[in-house]
Amino acid sequence: MTSAPLDLTRVLAGDDLDRAHDPGHAAAGARARSLPPAAPARGRVRVGTASWTDPTIVADGVFYPAGVTTPEGRLRHYASCFPLVEVDATYYALPTRRMAALWSERTPPDFLFDVKAHALMTGQPSESARLPKALREQLPPALARRTRIYGHELPAELYDLVWETFLDALVPLRAAGKLGAVLMQYPRWFMPSRAAADVWLDNSGTPEELLAAVGRLWRERLDPGSAAPGGPSFPGGRGRP
Repeated sequence: MTSAPLDLTRVLAGDDLDRAHDPGHAAAGARARSLPPAAPARGRVRVGTASWTDPTIVADGVFYPAGVTTPEGRLRHYASCFPLVEVDATYYALPTRRMAALWSERTPPDFLFDVKAHALMTGQPSESARLPKALREQLPPALARRTRIYGHELPAELYDLVWETFLDALVPLRAAGKLGAVLMQYPRWFMPSRAAADVWLDNSGTPEELLAAVGRLWRERLDPGSAAPGGPSFPGGRGRP
């Protein structure tokens, strides 16, 4: 199956846009021109990849030298080439202090890890079998029988335990000055709204030392009247999704 050739005329005219969510090139340009000039700033731009163990780079002859096949060897080689990496595995399984301590030991002093928050922390579903045993054993029977669960379905104390476990695991990275950002990847139904903004602001301050980044870019201004179409809602009164 071949794809249709790109019609540059249509792209520049904005005919290929999703008008419900993208205002188009002209509107975006007008908004940019209306902003005051940004003051020049100096800073360091770091470049890295999403994971150092992705199948696309661990394949023979792609990135790692022959014989570099262990977790330690791969991370050490990666860190000799890049100053930053995104840890994607923490989205699927909660990390541990020991794991983070090893990451820190195997990388240079100025290396940074951007760590993706666990799925249950941002309204995403998670496989119950991947939860730590201590947490899994406390699941209510109805949830324990389920293959996938959402954070809002957990009792409040277990939901807090997910957060505590995740944040506790990052202590070695924070102590070594190697924690970059915690990436909060919200689901597609986490649409621009005042309620969504309150959830994000609450999470970005938990705790204060963590730098929060939004995985999903908001293309529209917050609309207090908008509702997130589809998907489970976040529980009210907890302060976290």
